[in-house]
Amino acid sequence: MCLYTEFLAQKFKSPGSVKNYISGVRLLHKLLQLDDSGVTSFDLNLMLRAVSLTLRHFPKRKLPITIDMLKKICVTCQVLGPIGKVLKCAFIIAFFGMLRQSNLAPHTPFDFDYSRHTCRGDIIVQPPHLFLLIKWSKTLQTPQGLPLIPLPHLPGHVLDPLSAFQDMISVAPHRTPNDPLLLLPQQGPHATPRILTVPILRGCFTDIISSLGYDATRHSLHGLRRGGASAAHSAGVPATDIKRHGTWKSDAFWDYIVTNDIYDSNVNSGFQSLCS
Repeated sequence: MCLYTEFLAQKFKSPGSVKNYISGVRLLHKLLQLDDSGVTSFDLNLMLRAVSLTLRHFPKRKLPITIDMLKKICVTCQVLGPIGKVLKCAFIIAFFGMLRQSNLAPHTPFDFDYSRHTCRGDIIVQPPHLFLLIKWSKTLQTPQGLPLIPLPHLPGHVLDPLSAFQDMISVAPHRTPNDPLLLLPQQGPHATPRILTVPILRGCFTDIISSLGYDATRHSLHGLRRGGASAAHSAGVPATDIKRHGTWKSDAFWDYIVTNDIYDSNVNSGFQSLCS
């Protein structure tokens, strides 16, 4: 086991990855009712501690998308025609809903599962408000107590979620409530709707970020989730509400928050209204 640990330490950069593999071996021993003295030995534990000190891995986190950046992204989307309206809605909902990529879209069209992925029917429109039903995530894998996420009301604002959603469905209508949330604009009235997948969304986001002069290696779709949490914190939203809004089950959400006082006053008010 010590030799295996040394092998893993040469293959991975993170000590956590090494420990995960060793934990898997330990679990396998327990399931098969094998002698686990070799996987719980003092020598192995000492070596795992040494690996943690030797690798000293510090993950490179993507930067959060700020309100100012999101405005510029949405303005760019507005000149891209019908596809831009779909992209703008996706980015706004991801930001204010603090969504994971898997909540936005499937990785491939064949991966889409209406019982897990967000559908058109999961967007509840009650003008002037918009609500989002989250059915599944890595921290929510049972149908018990599905969270209903409110999105802020920002009338006349470039980042208004309701307006963005209405613009999207005007160019990419759906046939049933179980259709995916993000559909590509149809080429004709009888054309089959095509699903907007995560790789396509990620590529469009990177192109837009780069066109605005930002470093695409420092930003990603995940930055929308970080940006939403940071903006809510800057607006004075209590930590418990941010945690519930982003469906975090632990205090790991603090790692997503970056203090930044330069935010839009209208957006701040919109965030604060979610907790009232």
